[in-house]
Amino acid sequence: RARIKLGAAGARAVSVRGGRLRVAPIELDSAGVRELRERVPEAIYESGRSQVVVRVAEEAKARFVDILAAADGVLAATGARG
Repeated sequence: RARIKLGAAGARAVSVRGGRLRVAPIELDSAGVRELRERVPEAIYESGRSQVVVRVAEEAKARFVDILAAADGVLAATGARG
């Protein structure tokens, strides 16, 4: 579900390593960055890399919840519909 939402937001690469979810490319304007921060306060948008990075839990169930929440936030921030 998360990959579908992130794909709808424009992402072509999604990875989870070292407790971090990385999603790219994601293009956000200033309103999109504000929306992302409101929905996923721990998210970091790296505009130079067109990448969103979010720390996620190590435990599998909690990580799944974190990833879905991040996907929802990224989708909302891009204004796309999933």
